[in-house]
Amino acid sequence: MMENTNYTNMSNTSTDILAGDDAFQYEYASTGQRFVHFLVDIVLFYFIFIVIGVVAAITGNESSLDILDDPLGGRLISIVVYILFFTLWEGGTKGRTLGKFITGTRVLKTDGIEITWADALKRSLSRIVPFEPLTGFSGHPWHDKWTDTMVVKIRK
Repeated sequence: MMENTNYTNMSNTSTDILAGDDAFQYEYASTGQRFVHFLVDIVLFYFIFIVIGVVAAITGNESSLDILDDPLGGRLISIVVYILFFTLWEGGTKGRTLGKFITGTRVLKTDGIEITWADALKRSLSRIVPFEPLTGFSGHPWHDKWTDTMVVKIRK
């Protein structure tokens, strides 16, 4: 298990947010931290869906949500919103979500550079693979491996 493993990076670039000296270390987020930020983020995701449904019902536009009654339509809408949700959060905050803010972690490229919008999109797309959340128990889930990213603790 890669929990609490250190990753040493010898580069020091202007976009490297953790660089202070020529040599510095990253400490991977623990499995517990990753689980907590996953729970916070998924609860927020579903909360947003509930709010959209309530607003649609209050405004009399609940018929616009009829597509969610169709299993395929509902699944497709959920996937699109899920991808947008995580891409906007991680891309807009340079690697953080509400859960990552709470746990004091962030996503970086494996070379220590901040992630880009494209990286955030790739991470979001890779999260829709069935059973992908189960890979988080190994300490380095598929969406990290496939996108050359890592979740690290932020030094204060």
